[in-house]
Parts: sequence; structure tokens; C-alpha cells
Amino acid sequence: MVIIVSEVLLAHAASSRHAAGRHHGSLQARVSHKVHKDVPAVVTKRTAGSQISPQHTQATQPSIFSSIGRISRSSWSFLHGKQGDRDAVIHAQNMCWSPQLGVFYLGDSGRRKNFSQEFPPVNLVASAPERDHFWQPSKQVKAAISSQASFRYLPNTTLFIMGTTWPYHMSHFFANNGLPLLDVMRTYYQDWRFTGEWLHNRRHLAALPSSNSIFEGIQSFKFEKIMSAEGQPGNTGAQLNGIICYGDAVIGLNNTCAHNFCANHHADKHIYRFLRDLMWKHYLAPAEANQAFTVASGLKRLDHHAVIVQRKRNRHMVNVDAIAAEFVRRNVSHEVVYLEKMSFRNQVRLFSLRATIVVAVHGNAIGHFLWAQKQTVFIEVFPFEWHSDWQELLIKATWKAGVVDATGIRYAKIECLDRSCSQGMKGLNADVSVNCTELGRILESHVRL
Repeated sequence: MVIIVSEVLLAHAASSRHAAGRHHGSLQARVSHKVHKDVPAVVTKRTAGSQISPQHTQATQPSIFSSIGRISRSSWSFLHGKQGDRDAVIHAQNMCWSPQLGVFYLGDSGRRKNFSQEFPPVNLVASAPERDHFWQPSKQVKAAISSQASFRYLPNTTLFIMGTTWPYHMSHFFANNGLPLLDVMRTYYQDWRFTGEWLHNRRHLAALPSSNSIFEGIQSFKFEKIMSAEGQPGNTGAQLNGIICYGDAVIGLNNTCAHNFCANHHADKHIYRFLRDLMWKHYLAPAEANQAFTVASGLKRLDHHAVIVQRKRNRHMVNVDAIAAEFVRRNVSHEVVYLEKMSFRNQVRLFSLRATIVVAVHGNAIGHFLWAQKQTVFIEVFPFEWHSDWQELLIKATWKAGVVDATGIRYAKIECLDRSCSQGMKGLNADVSVNCTELGRILESHVRL
């Protein structure tokens, strides 16, 4: 397929983008963007056997070669930090993407290397120093792009480029990837009141290492398109097709995260509530979402209900019946669930509309605190000779940030301290017998029955 691009529309698109002005300085100084539609760069598609209308003949239209040449070469500036900083964020203009190359920038040809035109490395991950990923997009010379390549220019769509840490893992996705990405986006759009109006803006996301492994919760962020920032291996010499060039791109995650994997940079307390609201609106039916917001406002109270999360493959709590007996003794309804057997939507429903007490071995179940109701008690159980406090720190970060009204979640833990509760096992995936005496003490202390 050959795309014929209108010279007039390209000129109009370029003028629209440059009219907005270039934005420099800190990330906080980013000018607000309004909701708008892209001026289409593609006006005529020609496929085999089709005819071009008389007013758009090949003779009167510039080729894709000359059209892409009309776009200025890529430019960039640091919105936050400076070159080499772990938490630097870059604002770039005229970045492009194709299935073959992934994200690339447009440069000029020339034998002498112009270092001012070389794109600086930027850290796409920033969750922990040992996981930093300083990345540079490839450079493509405008004149080298084939005149037969299909091409779209989106001056009013912003491309966000991020790296990922354990993106397939629910809790790590939101802590290491989702919360920082929300922080960058709401700051880029200057949404200091957290209205979320920018969710209606045209936004695409390019992720490393692959968009295919990102946890499904990314859908609540309302990107029009999600793709891999890396191209297809072995296709660098192939014919470029499906090229998309963007008026603006934002690269990096600003090292903003709510636990010690992010060098103790704590996300703004309001981001937790903002994420919670996004999840309720996206995953709950309208009537369910209204109920969740009514409970959160204090106009309605949930009856106490305990959710005991059992794991399917490892880290079993071997005395589930004894755990359940603690709730029966207190006239608290309870259920034992296997999250692996539930859709994520149903998990959100369970922890948003039912659970007021959660007992679970260290794992994803604890991460559901992000959209649980205020005053929900999460009791985290640890096997023998294994302890990881990152989810505890994540919850307590909301207390530090503004305290309890950020999420209102309560936290307690039960540790297996000797082999008597370990079933002869130890380490992360060991089975564990929960100390029910300690569980009873926590319930008496944290739950108002």
C-alpha cells in the first residue's frame, strides 16, 4: 500500500504543532494540553487496482520522500534532570515509530558527526539502580526512508515511552510502572487537581522490553495504542512500513515510586486515590462503581467480610480451617479464594466491594490494597526464613504522604519464626502454618467488630 500525503495538510499540521510553542524547564512547568483531534496526514490511500481521484493525482502530490522531508528533524530537551541522571525525563518532538524499528528519531545526513543531534541516553526504568535501563532510540536519516513507505504524522498525539520492571506481575506493575507513569502524565498535562481530563487526550504508549507482557491493568490508563518500543529482530534492513511520527513524546518515568525500590521517592499521596478511582471506573459496572464511591465517601458501610487468599501452586497456608475458625468465633463472614481462578475484573470487585479483612501470604493479593476500601485490614503472612517488606513500605508510604486518608488501609504481618510453622520448608515458596493466636490478637487490635 502506498500512502499519498497532502502537502497542505502537512503544512497545517506542522504549524498547529509549532503554534503550541516549545516547552522547556522543569517537568512541572509543562503547559497544559487541551483535548483535540489530530489533523490527518493521510488523505488518499492507493491499493492495487484502485484509482486516484482527479483532484489528488500523483502528478500534483508530493511523494512520501518529500513529505517526510517536510517534517523537521527530531529535537528534544530535558523536562526533568540532566543527561546521565537516573530520574531524567525528556520531551522530544517529531519522534517516530515503525513495527520494524520500534521508536526512532529523524536526523539529517552528513559525513561529519554532529553530536548536538545525537539523542542522549535516558533511563526508562528507574525503579532500582540495578535495574536501570539507559536507552537511546535509533537514528534514521530522513532522506533514506523509502518513498514507498506508508506514513502517518500525528501532531496532536503524545507518545509516552517507558521501561518496565516485572510488568506481568500485578503488584510490581502498579508500583514500579503504573504509578510512576501516572505521575509523569498528570504532571506533563499540569493536572494538579487530579481531574483526569487528560485521559481523553490522544496518547500512545511504547514500552520496553515488550508491550505484550504488560499487565492488563494498563488498559485503565486509556491509551489509544500500546506497542513495543523495540523493533522486530532481524528486520532492520527491511522495507519500512506503518511509520507513525508524533508531534510530541515524553520519555522516562521520573524515578517516582512509592517504595524503596525507587530510592525512597514517594509518589504524591493523591496518585493512590487517582489510581483507585481509575480502576473502579474501568473494572466495575456503573452501579458497582457508584456503590464503591458511596462507601468511600462514608455514606455507606460494608459489613465485615474476611477474604482468606490461598495459593494454588506454592506458599500454601496449611491451616486454613483454623484461620477460618477465628472469623467464625467473631461472627465475621469469610470465604477462601484462589485468585488464579478469578478474572482480574472479579478480583477488583472482591477487594473493592466485599473485603474488609484480607489474610494472604506475601504476594499479589496484598497489592489489592490499591483499590480496597478505607479501613480494610491487610494481614501479610511470611514463610520461614523469608521476609520482603516492599509491600509493607508501599502501604506505609501512603501514611507518610498524607496519611491515612490517602488510602486508609491498615496493615499487619504474621511471620513464621521457626521450623514449627514451616512444615520442614523454608524460603519464599515454602508452605506455612499461620499463628492463629497472633491472628486473633491482630483482629482484636485492628478490627472494630
